[in-house]
Amino acid sequence: MPARSFVLISLSDKEGCLVRDSWPKGIGSLDGENISLASLEDWQKVPATYSEICSWAQVARDPSSHERRRDNIIVYSNRPSSEELTLFPISIRIQGFLEGCCLQRLGNWRGDPSNVHKAVHSLVLRSNGDERTWAPIHSAIAHLRQLVQRQLTANNLYEEPLTDPSEDLRLFHRVFQKVNAP
Repeated sequence: MPARSFVLISLSDKEGCLVRDSWPKGIGSLDGENISLASLEDWQKVPATYSEICSWAQVARDPSSHERRRDNIIVYSNRPSSEELTLFPISIRIQGFLEGCCLQRLGNWRGDPSNVHKAVHSLVLRSNGDERTWAPIHSAIAHLRQLVQRQLTANNLYEEPLTDPSEDLRLFHRVFQKVNAP
């Protein structure tokens, strides 16, 4: 199983729980999954604050990427490794109630060549009223977005606009890539 990190809910200064355990009727847990908060190492726990995220993760060049616009990845800053130069990309489990999605092969593109640059795959998740469980997920994604923007902008002064944690989480991925003629 690939390494991944889990978002936590902080119940007090000293204790917390996995977000997936806070959804009603156990719907956040996969059948047969035996991961507990106690079994996770520190690098597997998504930090709660932006400053902690900055210590936990960093943006790095993806040596396997051949796409100029997608050649950066978010990696763990302090994951234990026997190899110093090994990059460990971050994979975070996020959960929510499906509000909408467009995951067809060509995304939302309808064949008009003038709109090909706007074609995206999309996934929209929502809280369904469970703000206690939703807020840490929303916050983790907002902090990671801010980290990426700050590390990739020249002046490093980018400020992610504050978002309402009750808002839906909208994830997009471009369908097509611009290819320059040789």
